Parts: sequence; C-alpha cells; structure tokens
Amino acid sequence: AEGLPEDVVSAVRAVAPEQLASESSRGAALAQLEAALASAEAKAKERALAQALTQVDERIAQYKPTLFGVVDAVGRALKEAFTLAVSRVYVVALALAVLALLLTLRLPAIPFRRGGAPGAVAVEP
Repeated sequence: AEGLPEDVVSAVRAVAPEQLASESSRGAALAQLEAALASAEAKAKERALAQALTQVDERIAQYKPTLFGVVDAVGRALKEAFTLAVSRVYVVALALAVLALLLTLRLPAIPFRRGGAPGAVAVEP
C-alpha cells in the first residue's frame, strides 16, 4: 500500500471479502475502486500541473534579469542600426547634392534672347 494515494488505500480497505464472493457485488466493489482511482488520477494531474507551473515560474524569475538585459541590448542595437542607416542616407543625399551642383556649374552659359516683340515666338528655319 506504500506509494498509493490514501483515497485508493481506503477504498481497497472498504471492500469486504464478502463483496468479492458474488458476481453482482464484485461489480459494485470494482466500481468503487475505479471511482477512487479516477479521483486519485485527477488529483495527481492537478498536483503535477501545479508543480510544473511552480517550476516554470521559478525559472522565469531566475532568468528575468538576463531576459531584460537581452531585450535592452536588442533595443539598443536596433536604435543604433536605425541611426546609422539614417546617417548614411543623409551622407549619400549630400554627396548627390554636391555632385548636382558641380554638374550645374559645368553647364555652358547660354545667354537670353535680346530684342524681339513681347510674346513673339522665334521660329528657326
């Protein structure tokens, strides 16, 4: 009887030897034992679940500082990457603006048309 739940042990002890003698009373005794086993099984499942949840909670509490450190490090890395990307965009835009200015300065100067009636359109032959 060692290792068995008290509900099951008491249910076995409650079965009288006379109950096992006849077929009809044997079924009732077995039904009582099955009910005690089902109850013990449900209680064992509840205890196992409670124990597992307690262990999970303990592990979470144990690793919480490490997890928060990792989350902070990832957030910092994302911010640095975003800052670097935006900085590069501005550097490239500045380089393109300088290049455009230099190309504009190299364009030949074409003088404006002098004379002619206002609104008149010049037609080239």
